[in-house]
Amino acid sequence: LEERVQRLGALPEAEVLLWADQVLDALYYLHAQPQPIVHRDVKPANIRITPGGDAVLVDFGISKMMVSGQLTALVARTSGSPGFAPPEQYAGGTTPQSDLYALAATLYFALTARKPPDAPSLLTQQQILASPRSLVPQITKRTERVILRAMELNPARRYASASEMRDAFQGRMEPVGILSRLGSLSRKQLGWIGGAVGMVLLGVVGITWAVSRSPASSLITTVAPTAVMRTPEIEQGTVAVLEASPMPKETSTLRPPPPVSSPVVPASRSPELGDTNSGTVVTLSLPVEGEIYENPVIFSWQGTLGSGEMFQVIARHTESGEVVSSPLLQSTEWSTKLHPAYTGEWWYKVVVMQNGQVIHTTAERRFIFVTFF
Repeated sequence: LEERVQRLGALPEAEVLLWADQVLDALYYLHAQPQPIVHRDVKPANIRITPGGDAVLVDFGISKMMVSGQLTALVARTSGSPGFAPPEQYAGGTTPQSDLYALAATLYFALTARKPPDAPSLLTQQQILASPRSLVPQITKRTERVILRAMELNPARRYASASEMRDAFQGRMEPVGILSRLGSLSRKQLGWIGGAVGMVLLGVVGITWAVSRSPASSLITTVAPTAVMRTPEIEQGTVAVLEASPMPKETSTLRPPPPVSSPVVPASRSPELGDTNSGTVVTLSLPVEGEIYENPVIFSWQGTLGSGEMFQVIARHTESGEVVSSPLLQSTEWSTKLHPAYTGEWWYKVVVMQNGQVIHTTAERRFIFVTFF
């Protein structure tokens, strides 16, 4: 993995997350033993990528069985890899959470092509850990949150286990609800929110009092409440267009496309291509509505293009909202591998662009993606 990053630079997130899942599986096995085995040297050079594209954790030269009250041997403290060894390893007390820190630091390196600062310099605040997205904005917020939590200097603030960290990567532990969101705000932000809520409540009370004093209030008739249908944002999200850029054929980038200033068409209202007056005709072929598919997923359609026009496929995972977009195409077929974590319902469409602007889009079509680990 180290050599690959040195050769190619920052690697695609989908590819890195697939390897993270495989290494977490290995760590879960080690940590789940009657006497947990701590690897103590997880780093890019100790993750080998096989010709088949799988990640294998190697080099157990300084691993140990964890015994309560037993400190890490001096040789392991001094041989921990700077930038990847957690702070507690320098003090002589490693736990399974130490391996999670080292793996998160390894993923940080793979996604940004930058080695994290040494743990002692982070503890003394001689250096700070730049957020992954500040270095590579295309990294998803979820992946950044998981990495930064696993790299907490205090082991108690990290994930409790490899399986918990893997669940977080797969979106099974995302904070939900307004209370969890408020918990991440500063006091100043909470103060502004509290003030705004207070003003709204005062306004409501004032209006209610004024209405109750008005003669017309006696004419008000109680009416049964009307049910309001709330369509989830994901169902009425707009189509954002990616600029043309090369995309590895062996993997997909599972991240929302960056917003641009080009016109957008609401997915729920977009007409089928061919209903327009431009003469452009696009008919979706694969995946078929409601059918089940495995990797690689082939997107195929029939269509014609006018001068300067190009196709783009946009697919999104219903549960997580993750988006996969093709580069700009002139062919009517695109093959890609979806990340195994994003199984279930997907929706896809084909848009037609001209000079960086969306001019037409098809209606969305649903398909089911399944995979076997």
